[in-house]
Amino acid sequence: DLCDLHLRRFGETTGTSWSREKLSDALLNDEGVRKCWIDFLGKRLIKLGEIIGRTVHTVNSKIVVGMMVPSVHPLPVMGHTVKNVLKAFQPAGKPLVRPSIGPYSDRDRRQIIPGLFYIEFIGHLLGDNTQYTPEIETTPFSRFSKSMTVVRFHITQGILNRMNNPAISPCGYVGDSPYFEPAFAELLKDNRDYFEGVRKIAPKRGTRKGIQFIWDFDSAKETPRRIENVEELFWPAFTCHDILGNLGFPVTYDESPV
Repeated sequence: DLCDLHLRRFGETTGTSWSREKLSDALLNDEGVRKCWIDFLGKRLIKLGEIIGRTVHTVNSKIVVGMMVPSVHPLPVMGHTVKNVLKAFQPAGKPLVRPSIGPYSDRDRRQIIPGLFYIEFIGHLLGDNTQYTPEIETTPFSRFSKSMTVVRFHITQGILNRMNNPAISPCGYVGDSPYFEPAFAELLKDNRDYFEGVRKIAPKRGTRKGIQFIWDFDSAKETPRRIENVEELFWPAFTCHDILGNLGFPVTYDESPV
């Protein structure tokens, strides 16, 4: 998806005239061009973040501009480190983050472990000095897409990762009532003691034990090889986490002797 503006601006950056076909081929086969392209995308995101943050703070300096962190395994090819975009949004104070926590429905329980990757990795990356509001989403916003058992489980995932302020979406985005699904309110009321109990035993960051994943944020830029598809540049830890987690092995991003 290369628009004319991106092609022209990237050409100015690299001193080369690019067609869509020529650049697409170079991104797969030339690690030097690929590195420039990833940095180019990152700079655009930072600039957009600065514009958004400045615009909001011009209206009200007390508003905290946060970031909805997407599925994180493709982050290496986006050209940013999450932290620099957060800084662009909110130059001062604690950053506000809404990490992805997993699927919006519970039709595929195998997605539980990939969801853990997203929330565990972001917590490891950003640490304790961050406001976390993990997403608790359903589609199309009722017990028929995600059972209250799974909603309870996802809230528990966040609390176990010391993210105690879940962002729950009990209704849709078209003005329907938050009481459309009354089971949400009942769930929260009936499980308050349980959630408080989980919060008290949640492990501190840096204390996890298991198979440690080694990763490098700049791995996509530093890969000196031809690739067949951009997904080859995604973090392999994502797939390893999925496989090992579903096999029952504990894994971690913290220091571990395993």
